[in-house]
Amino acid sequence: MDIHDRVISQKKLKEDEERLNIVIKASDLGTWELNLITDEFHYSERFLEIFGMEQGKDLMHNELLTYFLAEDLPIRKKAFKDAYETGVLYYISRIMWQDKSIHWIENKGKVFYTDHNQPQKLIGTTRDITAEKHYQQKLEEREQKFRLLADSMPQLVWTGDADGNLNFFSQAVYVYSGLSKEEIEKEGWLQIVHPDDREENIKAWEYAITTGTDFIFEHRFKRYDGVYRWQLSRAIPQKDEAGKIQMWVGTSTDIQEMKEQDQQKDFFISMASHELKTPITSIKGYVQILQSTYQKSEDGFLKNSLRIIDKQILTLTNLIADLLDLSKIKSGSLVLNKEDFEINELIQEVVYEITHINPGYHIDFSGLNLVKVYADKGRIGQVLINFLTNAVKYSPESKKIIVESFIRENEVIVSVEDSGIGISKPDQQKIFERFYRVEGKNEKTFPGFGIGLFIASEIIKRHHGQIWVTSEPEKGSTFFFSIPLKNK
Repeated sequence: MDIHDRVISQKKLKEDEERLNIVIKASDLGTWELNLITDEFHYSERFLEIFGMEQGKDLMHNELLTYFLAEDLPIRKKAFKDAYETGVLYYISRIMWQDKSIHWIENKGKVFYTDHNQPQKLIGTTRDITAEKHYQQKLEEREQKFRLLADSMPQLVWTGDADGNLNFFSQAVYVYSGLSKEEIEKEGWLQIVHPDDREENIKAWEYAITTGTDFIFEHRFKRYDGVYRWQLSRAIPQKDEAGKIQMWVGTSTDIQEMKEQDQQKDFFISMASHELKTPITSIKGYVQILQSTYQKSEDGFLKNSLRIIDKQILTLTNLIADLLDLSKIKSGSLVLNKEDFEINELIQEVVYEITHINPGYHIDFSGLNLVKVYADKGRIGQVLINFLTNAVKYSPESKKIIVESFIRENEVIVSVEDSGIGISKPDQQKIFERFYRVEGKNEKTFPGFGIGLFIASEIIKRHHGQIWVTSEPEKGSTFFFSIPLKNK
């Protein structure tokens, strides 16, 4: 007889059975078979291990039921009832070993039927999920503690998934907004954000989600009485060991009083700047008259004193100009007078001016010729002066400064590099903020109000450009800004 096909079929069946056994063993599963008509029960050695029984034990099905916790037997009973109808068995329950320890198991199986569609036998697997359950319980306990802590905080606390979808709000959110959980779930959290702040809010949030950077944003939230109050919202991503974002945790803090104080401060700065401008101009005029009068005087002390006074008046004039610019920025009245000009010519003029004022410094400039932009020449020059004066100010030991300009796509980039004290990573994120000054051992050596870079940043933003810095402490800094090239 030709039995070739039968041998091949048996060989393939044996190979499939071996593969199945390897998979079962690797997955640490216990296997079993229950005859639903005779109650005959067969099982693997791993199945006995899962129930804490010794190997080789002769186990009857009825005896197996005594290992299940009494309160979990209804779960098992219902699972079997459903399996007879659906053909699929699945349930999770607890068992108790002989040493009284509690363990969790997961059971899966398939029902086989007779020719008359009566359940005949069940074949399935059992898996020990005790460790998973304990880990899950720890996670639930941690989440419960987090929620308790969040609900006890006066700040508004919220969390989001890896994609930025908010999925938890502390009780303070509902109390503040006067909205219920269902209302926020239905209409979304943006309904409490002031309409004028929503678009920028969405952009800032999407940027944080895309880049994985911290979310920091000031916006107004609608209170239960309809009043909008300023909030400072911060959110940080929680990442796994591979750096993949798992969730976002954020808070919103009421800063209404701070905003009101800022408005009062801005009003005072605006008023004081305008009031000081006239007398300072008058003083400068008189000093220039005295310098002209005593130009040929042999009184060296007098001439030097007038020179120092004139220099200090210039410093004060620049400070008042910065304060006026700050006031204009806050009120939205900073006007740009744009024109066509060669930016490299402007850079050369500013470099010459700074070198003349600081003869001890050597400033190298390299850049391509004929780089034309359409911008406010005076304001761009103001940014360059700020970069260069900072490079001089923060590089007392190094006298060399490098200035470069180059084209990237449809924009020109200008950089100013020094070898000074440098800036730490945390401070690099904040130096373009208003009134921010780097704290450390050098804050008394290098005084200032911390508004120059803020003004420079606002000027570049209004030109649709970017401003940034790269730096390393004790090794120097390089400040950059970019603005669009003039359209041909």
